[in-house]
Amino acid sequence: MAFLSKTISQYIGTNLATYFSFLVLSIFIFLFLLRSLKKVKNKFLRFFLLVFIISFLGLSIFPYGLFNETISLVHQIFADVAFLSSFIIGIILFLIRRRGFVFVFVFYALTFILMYIIKFPPFRETELVWEGLYFVLFGYLLIEIQKKLAE
Repeated sequence: MAFLSKTISQYIGTNLATYFSFLVLSIFIFLFLLRSLKKVKNKFLRFFLLVFIISFLGLSIFPYGLFNETISLVHQIFADVAFLSSFIIGIILFLIRRRGFVFVFVFYALTFILMYIIKFPPFRETELVWEGLYFVLFGYLLIEIQKKLAE
């Protein structure tokens, strides 16, 4: 199952059509998140959400593997910052509102990041699945921010 060992970014960077499609979608997500950012009152959460938003747009503009190694490196830097900032967002939310789901996300994010860093073979062989789940969980966390902290 070699196709599961690639990341979402590697699939997006396979051709111009997937790159431009993702870029257009990312711009809409970027604008939505910026609009949501205005409603967040906690200054630490707001800062790390802004870091995430900028890094998400950055990784969307600079595709992995499509053009050259420098662009791929820039993408990787933005991707790493996006993962770390989303993890910190989870920690801040947990400290503010000790909700069960937020703990699940923080635990999952920590596990994901560690498995990525140590290059754990079973993780690397199915990274697409784990990365996809990471983004689903983080998307739900963003909905939680929108609902609960924007009050």
